[in-house]
Amino acid sequence: MSKPDNPFACAWCDEAAHIRQGRVMLCATHYRISSMRARAARDGKMVPTRDEIASLAAQSMTCVGCKRPMNWLRSSGTSTQVTLQHDRDGTIRLLCLACNTRHAQHPGDSFYTIPAAKKWCPDCGDVLPKADFCRDLSRPLGLKSYCRKCSAARHHKWRIKHANA
Repeated sequence: MSKPDNPFACAWCDEAAHIRQGRVMLCATHYRISSMRARAARDGKMVPTRDEIASLAAQSMTCVGCKRPMNWLRSSGTSTQVTLQHDRDGTIRLLCLACNTRHAQHPGDSFYTIPAAKKWCPDCGDVLPKADFCRDLSRPLGLKSYCRKCSAARHHKWRIKHANA
């Protein structure tokens, strides 16, 4: 780490620094890289170097899962914030926060192999056409998590349980 000539510059590069981390000021990129490395260490996962993460970001800042552009800070869009994904096969990649969360719910690394016109239902475990899911515009993909059949069954169970309440 070399000391930049500009006191308002990031401790790791010459970009303008806006975020304090410990005793140093960092740009958004290096702040997020440091955060991702710290999270990997806390979770007991392989911690990539700053250069490895920077090279992944240089390849593409477009999410592999949803094809949306990713950003470094949560303030620029929570669901599109870049995260470090440790796949179950040992590879690492950058995903948006929304896709990283969905990947965690899928069995194995099947998240990447599901066709774009289909979606996985966590209740029945089937990969179904997106038309079999109700719309929910508050969700990243605009669809509910469960398929129509599972949603109806869950709603029916809920109504029975709360019938006399």
